[in-house]
Amino acid sequence: MKKKTDKKNEKKLTWINDSFAIDGVNNYSDECTFFNLHVKSEIGDIVIYGCRVVSGSKGDFIAFPSKKVEDRYLNICWIQLSDDITAAIIDAVSDMI
Repeated sequence: MKKKTDKKNEKKLTWINDSFAIDGVNNYSDECTFFNLHVKSEIGDIVIYGCRVVSGSKGDFIAFPSKKVEDRYLNICWIQLSDDITAAIIDAVSDMI
């Protein structure tokens, strides 16, 4: 069955560095902010829901979605990000709070 698309409800994303975009920013607490990460890839655009910027003892870092298995947490997905891209994502999330 062919799905009808509603052009009015499509989101316009602002792509940063022509490689990623941020949306759905939700400041949960002073130590944790949730966001969705849109990434351009060769196979198509990928969206990772439920990423977080976390304030740790060594500074802010990006935590990808995970689930608890027995007594530890395992990442559901993960992307190796350069320090420059990590800083750019954290800055973009900070600007959207």
